[in-house]
Amino acid sequence: MIKLINSDFYKLFRMKSLYVCLIVAVGLALLQSGISRLTVNMLEEDMGTSLVDMAGIGDIKDMLLNAMNGDQNWVIISIIAVSLFVSIEYRAGTLKNIVAKGFSRESIFFSKLIVSIVEAVIICYAYIIVYVSACFIFFDSSGLSAGFYSELAVNYAVNTLITIASTSFIVMTAYLIRSTGGTIALSICLYMIVIPMALQMMNLFSILNSGDDSDSQILAATTAMNENNGYGDAAYYWVGTLSATLSKCYADKTIYIPVLIALAYLALSVVIGLLSFKKRDIK
Repeated sequence: MIKLINSDFYKLFRMKSLYVCLIVAVGLALLQSGISRLTVNMLEEDMGTSLVDMAGIGDIKDMLLNAMNGDQNWVIISIIAVSLFVSIEYRAGTLKNIVAKGFSRESIFFSKLIVSIVEAVIICYAYIIVYVSACFIFFDSSGLSAGFYSELAVNYAVNTLITIASTSFIVMTAYLIRSTGGTIALSICLYMIVIPMALQMMNLFSILNSGDDSDSQILAATTAMNENNGYGDAAYYWVGTLSATLSKCYADKTIYIPVLIALAYLALSVVIGLLSFKKRDIK
């Protein structure tokens, strides 16, 4: 299996798509942080006051903590890159040749999974390093405490695990669909559009059906609606929205919950993807 992993890494680093995705990720990180700074400058000039003090807009703490969230632009780039890599054998028609060399389907699957995870983490941290560096350049970081850096380290560590779980979902989708275009389209739609919107609607309906119209309940409902980036407790149901729960879980000392959920998604995606790959014919 080590030989197969080395071969897949060789293929990965020879693919132009990896370097294109890295360049795009770095460019988006610079663009996003730069636009945020320009927007804050324009609004502060018009209003004559600090938006951070007034509404928390442009707060470097929130920007750093949300940098690895599942709704960020780097996720789309990662989906495209991983889909292109996993589907390479299907596009080239070389998968049967690999099996003919004596490699088991389990070895092929886990080799692709491991290399895909490394690829996704590389793209993620290329974006994060540039974005975080730009945030420290463009925004005031003098108020950041040692406690915040501890939270940030935990946030990024758990988000890395969530990235691994998300990548396993993309790999599973690739083995189910067996098409580059189909994998990209389905993964983006499910991961970033359909399921997150469904969870927001679920959160909204649960609040509207609470049955209490008192002022205190309305205030509590408004707070709940905004909790976890608008997903409420429904954010725990999907790996793509799990990042939104990290700040609350860190404060409540329940960070183990998103960790366990991410591990469950990782295991489930691996089992489904491997079973699908083992049962279907290789052409």
